[in-house]
Parts: sequence; structure tokens; C-alpha cells
Amino acid sequence: MRNDFELKKFNEELNNSFNDQTFGFRDNYIISKIEKSISFTVFIRKEKIGLKYPFKNINQDKIDALTTLISEIHSDFKHKKYKTSPYNNYSIWELNTEELKNNEIIDLIKKIKMHFL
Repeated sequence: MRNDFELKKFNEELNNSFNDQTFGFRDNYIISKIEKSISFTVFIRKEKIGLKYPFKNINQDKIDALTTLISEIHSDFKHKKYKTSPYNNYSIWELNTEELKNNEIIDLIKKIKMHFL
């Protein structure tokens, strides 16, 4: 598990590793966007990395299609929904990163950026 200090240092490492992308540290997570055909928001927490789909209330067929694509990046990404209100369901795909080293997370982000999402 990374503590907040380690996460903040990792944010600096990420910004030094990517010339074309900015990562920001917010309280207890790192946030960025990956600009693909769909602009995913990336959340890096102490134990997880998440890819948030930018639109709410997507149907199950879209979730299944995105899950298939995201599984090509790493098979352990898991989909979950979260509500911001009774009417707004958002989708995020998360991967547990407890066992990953910083350089492995950087490589994972590079792989996401190269994928044809």
C-alpha cells in the first residue's frame, strides 16, 4: 500500500515520465485524462487505478464492449458502477495495483495510451 506521501512522489514521477500528459495530485489520489476516441479520466489511488468513462447511464451492451477492450490492456480490470445521484450511474474499470511497482503502473498507463480504445 502506498501512503499519501508516496502517492504524491509518484505523481511527480508520472509527470516526469510523460511529456504529453499532466497528472495532478488531489488529497489522496492522482488524476489525469487519457485522450483517445473517448476521453477517459484516470484515477490512481493507493491500491487501485481506475478508468472512468465520461458519460453517464450507459447501457449494458456498451459496458460489455468496453470491458472487452479494456481487458485487452489488462485482464484484471473490473467494471463497477457508482452513483452521483439517484439518476446518474457512471462506469469505472478498476485494477488492483497493490502488488505493482511504480514502473509497472507507468508501463500500464503507456499501454492504455497506445491501445485503440
